[in-house]
Formats: sequence, C-alpha cells, structure tokens
Amino acid sequence: MIGCPPTMRNITLDPAHAKVDVETVTITDVPGLDTGGKPFDQYMRTFFFGMISELLDAAATDIDHLAEMTDAFSVPGEKVKKLGWLIKPVAKWLNKLTFKKAWRLCKKENGLSKKDIADIADHRVVDFILELVQNLYCGDSPYGPDTREYKICCGLLNVIDAFLNTVHFSIGKVLKGATSVRGLVEPLLWNPGPCDANATLPLYPLYDDENPAPKKAEKPAFDDPVRPSKKGPLVLAILVLLVILVLAILVGLIALVVWAVVAIVHAATTGCIGALPFLF
Repeated sequence: MIGCPPTMRNITLDPAHAKVDVETVTITDVPGLDTGGKPFDQYMRTFFFGMISELLDAAATDIDHLAEMTDAFSVPGEKVKKLGWLIKPVAKWLNKLTFKKAWRLCKKENGLSKKDIADIADHRVVDFILELVQNLYCGDSPYGPDTREYKICCGLLNVIDAFLNTVHFSIGKVLKGATSVRGLVEPLLWNPGPCDANATLPLYPLYDDENPAPKKAEKPAFDDPVRPSKKGPLVLAILVLLVILVLAILVGLIALVVWAVVAIVHAATTGCIGALPFLF
C-alpha cells in the first residue's frame, strides 16, 4: 500500500494458464482516521497534491515561503532564495500560461487550428502540469497521440529540443540516459503499455540453452502526429536579443548614475549647487 493513491495490489500467479493477474484495490475507508468526511483516497490526493500546488503558487508569489517548503524535498532553502530572482518571474509566467498561449508557440508543430482548442483555450497549463504529476503516481495518463493536450505539449517539447540541438547541448549531460526533453516528459502524457490498475500479463517459462527464448516481436512503427521543430535558431536569436536589451538597459542606468554623480561633484566644487534643482 502507498500513500497516494492508497491502493493495494492483488497479484495472482496462474502457471496452469501461463498468466499473472494483477488487480488494484483502492482504500476508501480507514477506521479511526478523521478525513473530514472525504473518502480516504480523495483525502490523500488533496493532502499530497495540495502541497505541490502550494509550491507552485509560492514560487510565483513568496520565495521565502517556497524556501521553507523545499527543504522537505531535499532542496536547500538558501539555494532557492539565491535563485529567487530567476524562479519568481518564470513561475509567474507559467501561472499565466494558458493552452491558447502554448498553442501559439508551436502552431506549426502541433498542427491544430484555433477552433480545435476552443474549449480548452483558457485552461491553465500549470493545472495540466499538476495533473501530469498526479498521473505519475496514479498511473494510466489519458493523453494519447490523438489528444490536443498531447499535440500541444509535445509541440512545445519539440521546440525546446530544437533549441538545445541548436546550442549543441545534450540533456543527457544533466540527466543520465536521457536523449531528449520530450523523451523525458512524454511517458507522463501517455504510456502504450498495459493498464496500470488491472491487467493480465503473460507468465514466461524459464529459458536456457536447451530452451532458448523466442525472438521479441517488433514494435509497430509510431506515426508521430507532431512535427519536428525548426525554431531552434529563432529561439536562440530571441534570447540573444533579450540579453543585449538587458545589457543596454543596465549600461544606460549605469551611465545615468555616473552622469548624476559627476554633475553633483561638479556643482559642489564650483559652488553651483543651487543650479541643480532637479537633484535637491
């Protein structure tokens, strides 16, 4: 049994029929535990994922509170505070990001029209991310290749991968075994394997030299509904321009401060302080 979802697995080995039956039982009632009138599984879901939602909100609004919470996830609070200048604007942008805005960023890749996403256009992406985290624990994520969520999400991931390829950065340097950002996230959207809750799996015999294992059947080719992205150079150019703009603003502010200091010193040494009414 695990915390969220609170389930137990019943596994039945059936050698006579060469199969393994897996059944999932959800715990909905725990005698003696006050769940506020909620079924136990819903209580645990609210308790666990409510904390994750609070983390996302704190990242956008209160870095100090976020730093207090991250210690529970083995992330030092002091490090969070040092990176607060970066975390806060990114989190704010993410909290305001809707499917419509995300769709615009990868229209060519996802192949969807504005009409296709009309009923989910105003849904927040951060809520979708929270759902993906839930699916990581709860299993059986419903967003297969035919869904709009899959196409938009993978379209964005293809743009990110295109940018990383442009700057010749391999995600495998940070996360061992990873080949792409999409490859990391896609299993949270959709898993083509057996059902995570209830399934019947084959029970294989023991293979040896006298009884070799048969060759594995080839997997059918995957018809990817999302186009590869060519926006890597464009994203790089935009980032370079933003850096230049920020540097230009900083240089302008420094120049303004220097000019003001020089003006004050000059006025003080020439006895013309009264000539600087804009400063005093």
